[in-house]
Amino acid sequence: AASFNKLFNKDKLQLVFAPLSHILFNHILPVNRALYPHRVRVMSDKIQAKIEKSWDRLDSVISRKYSASYMNNTKWVKLFKAACPFYPEIQKMDYKLVYSDGIKSTGIEEYEEHIDDKWFIEPAIYKEIEWIEFPFEGNTKLVEFSEVLSRIGQFKMHNTSTGLRIIGYEKI
Repeated sequence: AASFNKLFNKDKLQLVFAPLSHILFNHILPVNRALYPHRVRVMSDKIQAKIEKSWDRLDSVISRKYSASYMNNTKWVKLFKAACPFYPEIQKMDYKLVYSDGIKSTGIEEYEEHIDDKWFIEPAIYKEIEWIEFPFEGNTKLVEFSEVLSRIGQFKMHNTSTGLRIIGYEKI
């Protein structure tokens, strides 16, 4: 009976601390900041330094490789939100990032509220996009879409042999 009571009490303790562990897991930074302010500040300073170094590297790549910039976050968001009403007639887009020679593909968002103000496709941000292209194949409303883009903003775009390309950066 004594060993059963010890197990029972141990289980009660686990039940009592289960919600706390959940809170700690979901809100670990504020709790650590309160308990260990110096340690967290140093860690966040290191993270901030890494982020700043990444931004500097990205800016360096862009300035070294390109002489013209046509897009910013606001314009990319406007473009992707304009594409939403054309779903499912326009589903696919190809894209190239500034630091890579590879071309990747992704789908467009169906709902405007899913378009993020900062992130293109995590972990890529809008600033990293050299160009995007909506392929002719499988995207049946590109003519209408390009007309909408012409009405809502100034986008550097042209047709390639494979699709409608919107330019973020280029060499002049």
